[in-house]
Amino acid sequence: MFGSLPHHEKQAFFSLMDEYFASRPHLLPSGPKSQPQSSSAGALYEYGDGTDPDDLPVKEGERIILLERISDDWWRGKKVDGTREEPGIVPSSYVRQL
Repeated sequence: MFGSLPHHEKQAFFSLMDEYFASRPHLLPSGPKSQPQSSSAGALYEYGDGTDPDDLPVKEGERIILLERISDDWWRGKKVDGTREEPGIVPSSYVRQL
């Protein structure tokens, strides 16, 4: 869904969501988020072309380390092979936890 959006539109969307939930704390889930402890995943599909610095470009079959589940739709992760030091986001439907 967000993969094809320009970086500035993603930022605007997430900023709007932050404002929305900040004004409605009763809508936020209570308790700590469940985070993986360096779990890994395999990419099911190719994602990202490297033009958006927030994306984590992956190729089908590539392994990544999952750092944080941002939402039901997005993971923050990093490359297992070390070709990219900075973490990035990838759609959860594009990866499968191993």
